[in-house]
Amino acid sequence: MSACVFFFKKPKPIRNLLSVNTDIIQPYYGQNKLDKERHSDIIVKEKQLEEVMRIETFENTIGVDEYIEKYVNVEEFLEYCKVCKNYNKIWACPSFDFDPLDYWKKYNNFYVIGKKIYSEEVTSESEWKEIYYGEKKKLSEFLYEKEKEKPGSISLCAGSCDICLNIGCTRITGGPCRNPDKMRYSIESLGGNVGLTADKLLGIELKWLQESTIPEYFVLVGGLLY
Repeated sequence: MSACVFFFKKPKPIRNLLSVNTDIIQPYYGQNKLDKERHSDIIVKEKQLEEVMRIETFENTIGVDEYIEKYVNVEEFLEYCKVCKNYNKIWACPSFDFDPLDYWKKYNNFYVIGKKIYSEEVTSESEWKEIYYGEKKKLSEFLYEKEKEKPGSISLCAGSCDICLNIGCTRITGGPCRNPDKMRYSIESLGGNVGLTADKLLGIELKWLQESTIPEYFVLVGGLLY
């Protein structure tokens, strides 16, 4: 493998596979024909998505001190967070009652993982969102398992927390987090530069959804502090 910037080796995909959000496909226990038909429709849709999905997985590891020096700027990214609709409305997002730099410094190493998700045949924004949330959930579950393998570690999720997406985070009403065992901060919420991380550590250029224009691929970046 060739050398990359900052003396990291440019990673190659460790996995090329077809993937689909099968998490919502559960055994059918409905008692009426309508439920059964809806369940069948879900299975058909998921199979159709599977036929057009392609995912590449990239990973790398860096020391936390080096990561802070080259990729973390809490003040800069806090300003970006302030204009986001989630600012002060989700427990996993700023503002925090702690210093993000202190959070990073509790750990020695940072394992970074990226998912590059292609789907040339998907053209609707709703399908992309379905793929995004499904793959994001899978990545979170993968990182939860990594936590079990390394006691004392903590994962960083890909993007803002959406565990309570359908019912709303309790931070808005001043209540405690409903899922403190599952809630995780993201790299960017702690001041990390996700674009630079993806580029220099994973060899991936981020793509964004712009005015409902579907990009060639989208990227999920998470990690594990240990």
